[in-house]
Amino acid sequence: GIPVMPEFTQPLDRQACAERFGLDPTKQTIMLMGGGAGVGKLDEVAAALMKLEYEFQLVVLAGRNEAALAKLKAHAAEHPGRLFPFGFTNEVARLMACSDLVITKPGGLTTSECLAMGVPLVVYAPVPGQEERNADYVLEQGAALKAVDLISLEYRVRQLLAEPERLARMRECARRLGQPQAARRVLEIVQAQLDCQQSAAMSVDH
Repeated sequence: GIPVMPEFTQPLDRQACAERFGLDPTKQTIMLMGGGAGVGKLDEVAAALMKLEYEFQLVVLAGRNEAALAKLKAHAAEHPGRLFPFGFTNEVARLMACSDLVITKPGGLTTSECLAMGVPLVVYAPVPGQEERNADYVLEQGAALKAVDLISLEYRVRQLLAEPERLARMRECARRLGQPQAARRVLEIVQAQLDCQQSAAMSVDH
């Protein structure tokens, strides 16, 4: 697993995190992420998802994309208590702790963070190459669904909202795949190798 920041490895209380951001901890919550730069037409995706007939909260992370954030805030005014836009934030782990599903491009670090938190994904429009391979892996392991465009994204989200038991199975798969202690494990392996080398060197000296 890719080492992730410590906040993605700690148990976080959903209710406390939800209250911190004005979210309802009892509602199905979806997080839409566009990366630190806010890649993608997040406002169009959010507007489309808000039209779905199911009751849920949508958290959107626009990163440093100020134009997208402004549009999202305008949409949020039309959907009070349902759409929650954020700009760049260091509290992704706490927001993820409130989420039942994450919609994102499947970059390596983002995917690892979701799995470390045990949150299933809808991988959206992956870029050929690394992102496609990441998408294939989480799809094969049952922790994600794939959407190549906005129409298929709406279909996938509607599907999961209508089948909460399927979403629960995906969450279990994500938890099974997650490697939240990857950084600690890497350090343990490196330290063990150093200890062996040191012991071997001491044996030679004697």
